[in-house]
Amino acid sequence: MYLYLLFIIIFILIIRGDIKENLIKMISPLSNSELKYNPKMWNRKEDDIQKYNNCYAYATNNLKRNRKKKPHPGYISGYNSGEKDYTCPTMNKYILQDYPSAYKIDFNTPCKCNYFKSYLTVDPNNDFHLYRQDSDGYWSHKPGSKEVTNLDASGNYIMNPEIADREYNKFNYKDSCMFFCMPHSEENKKECNNKSV
Repeated sequence: MYLYLLFIIIFILIIRGDIKENLIKMISPLSNSELKYNPKMWNRKEDDIQKYNNCYAYATNNLKRNRKKKPHPGYISGYNSGEKDYTCPTMNKYILQDYPSAYKIDFNTPCKCNYFKSYLTVDPNNDFHLYRQDSDGYWSHKPGSKEVTNLDASGNYIMNPEIADREYNKFNYKDSCMFFCMPHSEENKKECNNKSV
C-alpha cells in the first residue's frame, strides 16, 4: 500500500513539473511595459467613460472622457469603418494606419520596450473585438459599453485570447486577425531593462 502511495506522489510531482512548463509556454512573454489590470479606471459611469470607451479604446489604452461615440479601427486615420469592413485584412490595415508605430507580432515573441501586446479578432462582417495583455501575463478586454473583464465567454481567465472562448450571445469572434504591439503614450512610458526585440 505504501509503495502504491509513493508511486502516486512521484507521478504527481512529475506531472506537476510538466504542467508548470506547459503553463509557462501558454503565457505570451512580457515586454515589462504592460499595463496593470485596472478595471475600475474604465468602469466609471461619470463622463461616459464606461459607455463610450469600448474594446478598441481599451486595447490601445486610449481612454477619453465624454466621447461622442465608440471608436472603431480607422477612426483616427479618417476611415469610417462599417459592418462590411469587419474582416481581418481591413481591420488590420485600419489599426496600423491609426497607430503607425504599432506593429504585428506573434504570440510567442515579446514586444519591444514601451510597447504592450494586443489582439484583434472579428465576427466576419458583423463585429470586431480586441484584447490586451496585462502585466500579470493574462489578457483582458472591454466588451463594448460593458465593464472590463479578464474572463472569456465561458468565464475562464484568458491566458491566450486566440484559444479563449470568443463566442458570445450575438457574436462569434471566430476569425483570428493579429497580435500587435501598441506603443505607450509619452506619459505612460517606463524604464525597460529587458532585451526584447
